[in-house]
Amino acid sequence: MLKTVQPRRRVLFIGAEHDEHASLRQILDPAGWEFQAAFTARGGMDALWRSEPAIPVVVCNHTLPDGDWRRILTVVERAPSAPKLLVSSRLADERLWAEVLNLGAFDLLLGGPFDREEVLRVLENAWWASEGSAKYGSPLKRRPPERVKSTSSKRLAAGGGL
Repeated sequence: MLKTVQPRRRVLFIGAEHDEHASLRQILDPAGWEFQAAFTARGGMDALWRSEPAIPVVVCNHTLPDGDWRRILTVVERAPSAPKLLVSSRLADERLWAEVLNLGAFDLLLGGPFDREEVLRVLENAWWASEGSAKYGSPLKRRPPERVKSTSSKRLAAGGGL
């Protein structure tokens, strides 16, 4: 019997708020994500460069005690593994969302509190864009077309005659 190999999904969250770390961990641990945490931009950059294997998804709060998401974006863009950056914000608006996308981050994640379904959907999309599809194929499960039986073959199968 063949075993299905589950991909190892990893995420680094950079944010100063302990409650945000706890909230994300509660969502991601049961879903099988490996969660790493940093509380400052410097700590996040160190974790990103020292991690082996590379971290494919980084979630960064829009403001940090020693910088902001733009500073993390410059590091992410230079990283050899090219992780996808998601920016989280409790106060997200259209301007921030447009800026995040226009400057090259992957997406905006609404925080405070985090919505479980949104977090899993956005992180899964970022993971597949970063490394999933290259290593594991398309995330879309294609089913073969169903065979259409004629009414006469249905009657035969049920024990009836033509």
